Amino acid sequence: MMSKRPSASTVFILAVATLPAAVAFVAPSRVACWGTSPASVLHMSTVVEQKKVKKARKIFSFDIPPMPEASPEEVSEALASYEKAVDKMKAKDKTSKALNKEELKVVHQDDHIIVVDKPAGVLCAPDKAGNPSLAAAVFEAFGCESGNVDKMVAHRLGFDTSGLVVFARTNKAIANLNTQLRTRKVTKKYEALVCGTVAEAKGEINLALTRDVQALPYVRVYTEEAQEKLIGVIQQFPEEHRQQFMKVEKPSCTEYEVIAKEELEGNAVTRLSLTSVSGR
Repeated sequence: MMSKRPSASTVFILAVATLPAAVAFVAPSRVACWGTSPASVLHMSTVVEQKKVKKARKIFSFDIPPMPEASPEEVSEALASYEKAVDKMKAKDKTSKALNKEELKVVHQDDHIIVVDKPAGVLCAPDKAGNPSLAAAVFEAFGCESGNVDKMVAHRLGFDTSGLVVFARTNKAIANLNTQLRTRKVTKKYEALVCGTVAEAKGEINLALTRDVQALPYVRVYTEEAQEKLIGVIQQFPEEHRQQFMKVEKPSCTEYEVIAKEELEGNAVTRLSLTSVSGR
C-alpha cells in the first residue's frame, strides 16, 4: 500500500478497496447516479404587463407538474427490498473483527492525531448495535482528551475497504479535521479494480448520484426517469423513509488514472487510482 506521511497542514488518505471476486463484477446496466426530478422543478412563466410607466411590473406564475404515481406492488417490492438489504448489512456488521492494540497498524502518531491502516472486514466507527470497530479499538488503546470515542472519528471507510484512517486525540484536533474535510483540504485517494478494460489512461467521472429505487438504500447514476420513479415510490413510503430518501441529486466527481490492466478469474479488469473531488 502506498501512503504519504501526514504533514502539519494536510493529511493524505489512501484507501484500497479489497473486493472479493463475487463483488468485483457488477452488471454494467446497474451502473447508473442523485438528481433533480421534473417534479421538484418549478417551471416559471413570466408575464410582463406593459403599461405607460417607466418600469414594467413582472408577475410570476409557478406551475408544478403532477407527481408520478407508483403501483402498490412497486411500493411493496421496494420497501421489502430495502428491509432485506438493511437486514443483510446488519448481519454483515456482526462479523466485524475486534482488534487489540497489538493488531492495530499505526502509521503515524503524535499528541493530536493517530493514523491507522484499517483492514478490510472491520467497521470503521461504532454502530448502535455495539459491534466491534476500529475506532473502539483505537480509543481503548490510546484514549482521547474528551473521553468519548465519537469525538475521535472525523471520517470513515466502508466495511470491505482497507486504508488509512485519521483519528483525533484532542478536541482541537477533531475540530480542525472536521473543518479540513468539510472544506475539502484533504486529498482522498483510493485504489480499486473495475470491470472491463478502461481505454483512456486518465480522465474524470462527473455524474450526479441518486437513490436506486430498485436497490435501496444504495445509489445509482441520476437520470430524470430514475428520479421520477424514485419519487413515485418514496412518496408512498412511511414518513421516516420519505425523509430519508426524498432528496435531490448529490454531485459526484472522481478523477481516475489507470495503474494496470489485469485479469481476474478469466475476466478483464482494470486497476485504477481514484481521487475523490466531490467527497463521494
